Amino acid sequence: QTAETAIRAGASGQLVLATVHSTTAAEAVDMMLQYESDHKFLSSSLIGVINQRLVRRLCPACRTPDDGEDPIEVPDRIRGRLQGAEPTLYHPVGCDLCHSGGYDSLVNLPEIMLMDDRLGEVIARRASAADLEAAAAEAGMLRLAEVAHGYVLRGTTSVEEINRVVNDSLLASMQRRGLHS
Repeated sequence: QTAETAIRAGASGQLVLATVHSTTAAEAVDMMLQYESDHKFLSSSLIGVINQRLVRRLCPACRTPDDGEDPIEVPDRIRGRLQGAEPTLYHPVGCDLCHSGGYDSLVNLPEIMLMDDRLGEVIARRASAADLEAAAAEAGMLRLAEVAHGYVLRGTTSVEEINRVVNDSLLASMQRRGLHS
């Protein structure tokens, strides 16, 4: 009943912010539909969905580049997001600024799915979460694992930290191959 009320309020022009626990942005939409929400109302009233995780940010004062000799694999969807920077993996060291922890703060790892007409049509026809995610990725959305990969390659966080919160085979293989110290 709460989901239906929120969707109707959104369809009438009210801004409704809601929290739904899911592993992806597309799964959050799927969960709303499982609450027996009207899929047409949802598709016409939804503006976007944010899926997020918090990860520890490497201390910029003491982070150290890994000395792995193997080339770093950079998927095409992420390469453009590096803005010409050379992909480099870093690991935590620890210093006085980060209280010897190697990390100095938390940073948001977002997956942002902004709605457009095509995604609205996908929701309206009750497509699966996998189909919705594929359509959103085709429209330019970076999946959570892709955003995480970019954070690792820019040195925002370590591959170990990302693997603690994101399940991705490419990032896990980077850690297993010993591309870190």
